Amino acid sequence: MRATCLSFQRLTALTLVLFAVLCQPAPALAGWGETALSREGDYIVNCSWTQLAKNGSAIRPTDDAYGSLNDNRIAWNGPDWVRPGEDSEAMISLLAAIPTMQQAGVDTKSYVRLQDLYFDSWITGSHAGPVFLATGAEAGGVPSQLHYSHTGKWLKSDGASAATTGIVLAAMYKRYEYYVQTGQTHQGRLWLRKAWPLAVSGAGYLARCYNPKTGLLQGNPWPSSDMWIQDTVLGASGLVCVESWAGLIDQPDPVNASLVDKLKAGLAHMRCSKAIVGFYRVNSQNQPSFGTCVDQLCFLPYESGLLAPSDPFASKISDFWTDAGGGGAVMTPETSDPTAWTYFGSHWHWYFKPRDENNYLYPGPGLQLCAVEWKIAKATGNKAYMTRAQNRFAWANSADKSNLWVAADDVSDAGVGDGFIDWSDSRDHAHKAQAWARFVDTSGYFIRATLMICYGQDVSYVPLKQTADVP
Repeated sequence: MRATCLSFQRLTALTLVLFAVLCQPAPALAGWGETALSREGDYIVNCSWTQLAKNGSAIRPTDDAYGSLNDNRIAWNGPDWVRPGEDSEAMISLLAAIPTMQQAGVDTKSYVRLQDLYFDSWITGSHAGPVFLATGAEAGGVPSQLHYSHTGKWLKSDGASAATTGIVLAAMYKRYEYYVQTGQTHQGRLWLRKAWPLAVSGAGYLARCYNPKTGLLQGNPWPSSDMWIQDTVLGASGLVCVESWAGLIDQPDPVNASLVDKLKAGLAHMRCSKAIVGFYRVNSQNQPSFGTCVDQLCFLPYESGLLAPSDPFASKISDFWTDAGGGGAVMTPETSDPTAWTYFGSHWHWYFKPRDENNYLYPGPGLQLCAVEWKIAKATGNKAYMTRAQNRFAWANSADKSNLWVAADDVSDAGVGDGFIDWSDSRDHAHKAQAWARFVDTSGYFIRATLMICYGQDVSYVPLKQTADVP
């Protein structure tokens, strides 16, 4: 860490009042934001099947998994959970953070190298177990998970999904934005041209997943009675990126732009404004439903940036998650005491048939909602939503609140520090997930929230206007 950074343990223990001063668009105490970004960037690096990882000395460029991200830190069992969807969410945040860290004087060589290996070796490289499937009904789709041996040899891939395909396409486009923001626009255009065939095949897969009866995307092109909202939202986000991508390299859009409009219209029919306020999670047999629970999929259309956060429905979803929810769902523990450790912790799922998990508080979904509330506040000027976003961010990174951020107490697992332990039980602060359960997408959500809260920098899965319009 840079010598100019203040003590990280001391900073994470600051009160909420001082926290509000710390995280202004220009951090009041130099070092907090950049240290937060670099520590979670380091965790993502340590999830990579590359020599950059602390446990990567035996990894070789000839390995099938080379350049991929495991869902948590690399250990003796190899890249066993390579999930391109979660990995792309983490990579999108890391790409957005690199320019900010460079401006602050942080050494970003390992992050720059990682994104090179991720995109050039794993996503577009020639190896066993291709990321984009090449043949059959799922051609152009990206598997929800690739399975490797403990030595990084490809074993098998799960089926493709529209959600995974869409977010991978978005991450590929975000690499172009990263190039633009670091003064490498020409290199960004070269990347777009190199990866264009994959963009065309991925967009084609998504188009085949369209269900005209519901206006939604199925997870795959096969006949299906269930259409999950993440397939439509992330698939549409990928299509928006491909549309911008085509314009930047003077290629025809491989999918009619009206398809995204149809998908947005389909999402309008997935709104629920009853006791539970949010987007339904699934359309099953032409009937929208929450299924077994309420969860963070309720606000994914706004989190992704696909739908405008100025929409009053976005604010209503935040209100539902913050206040006592209807239908028995309480997504944020009710307490007005800012010193209580549960203050602005967030649940992930609220199952209608009670389970222990209904009592667990998670940093990940809270950080996802933090992003939505930040976007609402920026779009509407309503400071109440910014306060909510700051409170959720503070809960996640505070040692005396969640106590799940490994950076706050410098513990490690398998020799790897940083990351976020997955959950804590609201009934017993000491009862939490095991230390290995630190997932790469949560680190990505935290990086995104840090960029928003501390630097005023938006991060979305759709193109940023200032880069999409570059001549």
